[in-house]
Amino acid sequence: VGDKFEQLVINTNSYEYIPTQLIIKSIGYKSTPMNGVPFDNNRNVIINEAGKTNHKNVYVSGWLKRGPNGIIGTNIIDAKETVGSLLNDIDNNKLFSVIVDPIDSISNIR
Repeated sequence: VGDKFEQLVINTNSYEYIPTQLIIKSIGYKSTPMNGVPFDNNRNVIINEAGKTNHKNVYVSGWLKRGPNGIIGTNIIDAKETVGSLLNDIDNNKLFSVIVDPIDSISNIR
């Protein structure tokens, strides 16, 4: 609510559950840790190799992968490398079936 550029969030205590297999957070310029996923506090990135982390089914791209620098073209290159890692894991049956509590998952990415 509020005037343009002065909006505020108001908690209504109303929640909606949406079944999903993917959550993407892309807000701000400084990355923050995600519970259980190794994070480099000096660079503000999730530790990864070609976009793949050591956490089950967690892949990163963009600033979360390399830090806050670059332009859209840099992010595209980044994303292609990460997708390559993901496709490689799919081809080699390295993805895991994971059941998570949606509320717990959301609280882990704040």
